[in-house]
Amino acid sequence: MPLTWMGDQVQLWQVYAAALLLGSIQALNMPARMAMIADLVDRGDIMNAVSLNSMVMNLGRILGPLSAGGVIASMGIGPAMTFNAGWYFLGTGFLFFMNDTSATDPVERPSIIRDLFTGLRYVLATPVALTIIGVGYTIGLLGMPVLQVLPAYAKETFGVGPGGAGLLITAVGVGSLLGSIFLASLGNVRQKNWLLLGSILIFCFSLILFTQSPWFWLSWVLLLLVGVGSMSDVSMVSTVLQMTVPRPLQGRVLSVWSMGGAMMFVGALPMGAVADAFGWTSAVVGGPVITLVFVIWLGMFRPTIRRLQV
Repeated sequence: MPLTWMGDQVQLWQVYAAALLLGSIQALNMPARMAMIADLVDRGDIMNAVSLNSMVMNLGRILGPLSAGGVIASMGIGPAMTFNAGWYFLGTGFLFFMNDTSATDPVERPSIIRDLFTGLRYVLATPVALTIIGVGYTIGLLGMPVLQVLPAYAKETFGVGPGGAGLLITAVGVGSLLGSIFLASLGNVRQKNWLLLGSILIFCFSLILFTQSPWFWLSWVLLLLVGVGSMSDVSMVSTVLQMTVPRPLQGRVLSVWSMGGAMMFVGALPMGAVADAFGWTSAVVGGPVITLVFVIWLGMFRPTIRRLQV
């Protein structure tokens, strides 16, 4: 945040350092925040709580850029980032009102490295966790990078500028919000495995159809469905992991799963290279097709998710 007040004195390495620090903090914050949900609500309310948490986050992703744009236009980027940091402090303050959140007995923690390998060993030895996290990594690497290259895709396909690309990105945010609201309204349904598979199929099919759409507003609707599928998938994966993984290991397993979110940034590079060689349509459609084949194989020919009961 202080960098934004320095104007022309900001250097590129400072931006990279700030981004690295922020990413490192988020890598600790997100798994801890998700693991706390099981301490705050009853088991039957976990899916509802996860969905409500996602709903609030997605609402912020829609309203935040709009309000930030107004502040930047009237006051500059420095005050906008200061307001943003202030809201983080306010949210942190609410943590002091949370009591009795420890639902498990204290366990010995010899080292962070040992804890990390304990979580990895559990994932590799548990078919449900390995399958779900594997699907998440596949979507992150092959499907979600579309959001990173969407401005370039929109410019080449529809001939629109930043405003049109922003509308398409907003469609994903609106769809994510709707998906969270839908899941929160379901309560403690028993067919969580089919909700998980269904959300992934919605994501893949909508993204494939998006690459074939020649019309802007049809593409907007399809991206809305992409948002519904992606956020429903995230919520269902988090719910299933919290309901199947032993409490002492939940934070570590959720940390392994959350690394799949970083795959979208890794996957954007090869997607851009494929686009240079074969065009944006081929680059964007390849990922969800591979993901779809992978998910159909897991859902139809392997019983891990199909027979899951939580």
